[in-house]
Amino acid sequence: MARLVSALSDRAQRLILGALTVLGRVYPANRRSGTFVSDAEPAILGGSGRCGTTLLRVMLDSHGRFSCGPESDLFLDKPVFLGRLARNFDLPRGEVGRLFRQARSRAEFADLFFRLYCERTGKPRWAEKSPDNLPNLEFIRAAFPRSKFIHILRDGRDVACSFRTHPRHVVRRGRLVPTHNWHPIRWCIGRWVQAVETARPYRRQPWYTEVKYEDLVASPRETMHSILDFLGEPWDENVLHFQDVPRDATRFPANVEAVGPLKQSAAGRWRRDFSDEDKRIFKELAGPLLVELGYETADDW
Repeated sequence: MARLVSALSDRAQRLILGALTVLGRVYPANRRSGTFVSDAEPAILGGSGRCGTTLLRVMLDSHGRFSCGPESDLFLDKPVFLGRLARNFDLPRGEVGRLFRQARSRAEFADLFFRLYCERTGKPRWAEKSPDNLPNLEFIRAAFPRSKFIHILRDGRDVACSFRTHPRHVVRRGRLVPTHNWHPIRWCIGRWVQAVETARPYRRQPWYTEVKYEDLVASPRETMHSILDFLGEPWDENVLHFQDVPRDATRFPANVEAVGPLKQSAAGRWRRDFSDEDKRIFKELAGPLLVELGYETADDW
């Protein structure tokens, strides 16, 4: 049965896996339970979303020893859709399906999948980027105890501005199409607050570090030096020239800017975008947190 499901389209997999989940049956590679423990040393990236994880992902992927592909969703509590996964990582669908059938748990499948990815890219270490890795850290650390986590922080006001129109594009028939989204400001602020609070218990752990998006774009060399030291890797000048690596913009529909040169214009965008009412609501919901993280010294901005 697992072989049959792995060969179906993503849409068919969703329908079948959804029905089987309702019936209490989940295939092994979709189970997050189990005792599998990997000896891999991945870098795990996460944050609130709209915080710079994609930028750090392409910079780290430009390093000679790291492969960091698009979001795999393998550490999230959702089924694996093999067609999309193989397509996004440029891996053979049949090979990915074989690993899916072989794995006895989600963690084991993630380990097998990323080992295959490293073999194909010729790099010894892998990294995984998803904002939603943050609330799944307990699962990740249990299966990958030698992993290190990088939390990308960004001014919550800029995060809220970016979330408001997110995603700005979707891919239809291979083309980027505008969405014209406009989300409620309270929801946008809440996403940032939730991520920061979720990370709070881990802030003193030796395997955890925080990087500010503003530092990454203003001082990329110094910031990447610090990140690579944390990961125990040597300096590679290529991380500063990530834009020279050809990348398909349709693989970054929500972050098309990430394939281009560094820009500081997104830092402080709230000064242009926030209304007086937006400021009032942000101060109500997250003003103290902004001060705690060093983005303001008082509530009088």
